[in-house]
Amino acid sequence: MGTGGADMSADARQNSIWNRNFICILAANCLLQMSNSATNTQVSTYATFLGAGPKLMGLITGLFYMVSLAVRPVAGPVQTRANHKRLLTVIFALAVVVNTGYALFHSVPMFVLFRVLHGVQYAFIGSLLMTITTDSLPPEKIAAGVGIFGVSSSVAQAVAPRVGIFLRAWGTQRGGEDLGYTAIFVFAVVVLLLAQIPCRLLISDQRPRTVGRTADKWYRQIISGPAIWPSVIVLLLLVSYSTYTGFMVPFGEELGLKDVGVFFSVLAVGMLAIRVCSGWLSEKLGLQNVLAAGTVLFLVSFLIVGNARSLTGIVAGAAVAAVGFGNASPLSQALTMQTEAKERRPVASNTLYLGMDVGFFLGPMIAGFVRDYAGSFRSVILAGSASCALALLVLLLTWPGSRRRMESLRGQGEAEKPE
Repeated sequence: MGTGGADMSADARQNSIWNRNFICILAANCLLQMSNSATNTQVSTYATFLGAGPKLMGLITGLFYMVSLAVRPVAGPVQTRANHKRLLTVIFALAVVVNTGYALFHSVPMFVLFRVLHGVQYAFIGSLLMTITTDSLPPEKIAAGVGIFGVSSSVAQAVAPRVGIFLRAWGTQRGGEDLGYTAIFVFAVVVLLLAQIPCRLLISDQRPRTVGRTADKWYRQIISGPAIWPSVIVLLLLVSYSTYTGFMVPFGEELGLKDVGVFFSVLAVGMLAIRVCSGWLSEKLGLQNVLAAGTVLFLVSFLIVGNARSLTGIVAGAAVAAVGFGNASPLSQALTMQTEAKERRPVASNTLYLGMDVGFFLGPMIAGFVRDYAGSFRSVILAGSASCALALLVLLLTWPGSRRRMESLRGQGEAEKPE
C-alpha cells in the first residue's frame, strides 16, 4: 500500500508541469521580456534623438528582425548540437553586452552595430527558450505549458513599456535626454544580469545528440518538415495580428476616436486571462477543436472591429480577439513543437520562429498595400480576416497528418519508457 502511494506520488510529479526547469525558464523569459519591452518601444525615438532621419530610423527599427531572419539558418544547427544550459547563459550574456553598448555609446554607427548584435541574440533566444520549455514538460502537458510560458511574456510586456517611459522621463528631468535613455538601458542590463540566476539553476539537458551530429543534409537542422505546416498557421495568424498592432491607431483616428488605446488594454488583459486556460481547454476539448474555434473567433473580431462606428464596437472586437488569439497563438505554437521528436525540437523551434519572423515582416507590408489600394484603414482591418481564414483552411487540411505524427511520437515515447 505504501509503495503504491509512493508510485502515485512519483507519477504525479512526473506529470506536473511545475518542475525546476520549467519554473526557471519562466523566470528567465519574464526577465528577458522586461528588458526587451522596456527598450524596443523606445528604439525609434532613440534613433531620432541620435540624429537619424526618417529613412534611417525605419532601417534601424527593422534591422533587429532582418538580422534575426538572416541568422536563423545558423541558429538551428547550433541549437541542435549545443548544450542548452550553456548556450542560454551565453546568449543572455550577449544581451547584457548589447544593452551595455546602448548605454555607453550614444552615436548612430555604434547603435547600428549593437542593433546587429541584438538581432543575432534574438535569432537564438526565442527558439532556445521554447525548446527548453517543451523539453521540460510531459508530452501531454505541452499545450498547457506553452500557454503559461506565453503568460510570463504577457505580464512583462504589460509592465515594462511603462517602466521604460518612467525611466526616460526620470533621467531626462535630472540630466537631459541622454541620461533618460541611458537609464532605460541600465535597467535592461540589471534585469538581464538577474536572468542569469535562473539560467544557471537549470538542470543540464541530457538529450541524444546523434541527430544533430550525423544528419547528412544540413538543411534538416534548419527546418523541420513535420513542423512546417503548423508554423505556416502561426505565420498567418501573426500576419493578421500585426494588422491590429500596426494599424489600429490610425484606424481610430480615421473614425475620430481619441481613446482607441483602450483596444490594446482590453486585448492585453483578455489574452493574459485566456492563455492560462488555453492548455486546459485543449486537454478537455482537443487541441484541434480549441485551435480551430480560436482562429474563427479571431477572424470574427476583424469583422466586428472593421464594421465598428464607435468605441463600444472597438472594445467588443478587442474582447473577441483576446479570446480568439489568446487560444490560437499558444496552441498553434504547441502544435508545431509536438510534431517533432524531443531530440529535434530545437529544429522545430527554429522553424516556428522563422514563421513568426516572416509573419511579422509580411503583415505590415501587406496591410500597407491594402491601404494604398483601398484608400482606408477600415479596409486594412477587414482584410486582416483573410489571413485568419487561410490559417483555418491550412489547419483543417493538414490536421490529419499532424495528428498521425503526434500519435506516432507518443507511441515511440511509450515504447521507450522502462517498465
